[in-house]
Amino acid sequence: MTTALPNMTWTFHGEFFDIASCALDRVRALKLVYDAVEEDMQRASDMPVDKVAQLSQKGADTFVDMTHQAIVAVVFSALSAEACINHYASENLSKTYLKQYLDKLELTAKWIVIPRIVTGKQFDPGSKLMQDLSWLVKLRNRFVHFKSRTIAHDKMLECPELVGYAEALRATETVRGLVDLLNKPNHAAEAD
Repeated sequence: MTTALPNMTWTFHGEFFDIASCALDRVRALKLVYDAVEEDMQRASDMPVDKVAQLSQKGADTFVDMTHQAIVAVVFSALSAEACINHYASENLSKTYLKQYLDKLELTAKWIVIPRIVTGKQFDPGSKLMQDLSWLVKLRNRFVHFKSRTIAHDKMLECPELVGYAEALRATETVRGLVDLLNKPNHAAEAD
């Protein structure tokens, strides 16, 4: 006679957050390099032309790498937030109810509706944390639903898809705040 093994809940929210956190660490390290290059460029008038060209190329390469890692941090933070609330719902609600009524909700709505259904309390939709989540969803959507466009060379640095350390940090901190609040007893009452 064989004993059936228990079912295992499978979720990736932790792994997604680890990817976002690692990307944030890389952005932080690249920012230090980029800031040092920028400082060196301030003294460029005292340097040979080839040294200035090398610094300029290093700065450009570092900026691109920093932007790429910040995009990873943003997108995987949003993936983590979605996987986390879906996991919370699947642990506390029936699969049928989740699939029929909640699955297609926008991510911010899930974070407001699902805790309310489970606990009777909801996160404050006007709180800074919910505003940060809305910001994260909009930024994530700009990347995952990106539409090509032409930008004048002198306007490249104004491109809204250019993200860096501040955005990567805000994205990961938003998810950390959501998970911390979700894990607190009477979490909704404490939402700012």
